[in-house]
Amino acid sequence: MLVKKLITLAGALGILACGACFLPDVVDRQPPPPLIPALQGVKTIVVVATNSSSTHYIDTDRLAAAIAKDINQRHGTKIRAVAGTTAGQPGATLSVDIRDESATSSPVDKSGRLLWTFEPKVSATLTSSDGQVLWEEKEEVHKVKPWITTNDEAEAWKEFGRREWALPEILGPNFPEAMLYGRW
Repeated sequence: MLVKKLITLAGALGILACGACFLPDVVDRQPPPPLIPALQGVKTIVVVATNSSSTHYIDTDRLAAAIAKDINQRHGTKIRAVAGTTAGQPGATLSVDIRDESATSSPVDKSGRLLWTFEPKVSATLTSSDGQVLWEEKEEVHKVKPWITTNDEAEAWKEFGRREWALPEILGPNFPEAMLYGRW
């Protein structure tokens, strides 16, 4: 009986050692959809953020960097996004302007956190180097709902700004796909 248990254990360990349980996830190897025609030949998108709201809660440098990183991580093209300025002529410029910043909180949960709903009003325009508008969103509001431990709105906005994942969400959950491929 001990021999059978040892053989079974050895077989299970052999399967694990061969990687049956530790193989990487199967990656969908489908090529990305074609870029919108106006982006053909564009190698660099420069992301520039401004904040024309009266409150100025969102740090525009952090916003531009987070949007550039999100674009680079979420699509399969050879176009690279960079924050701020770059040497040479960019292929396109993504201008993001925060028009208004509003936030509300819900009641406290058992751990003392509040579910905040951030609703910045944002306009964004992707413009080619020759001035042609390639993609645009005007005065859009996308809700972002993180849990935050403060009930002070200014402190909540500071915490929101430190969450790298949250900043690009103000343009919508699928904005890179909409901007680059023309679809949601």
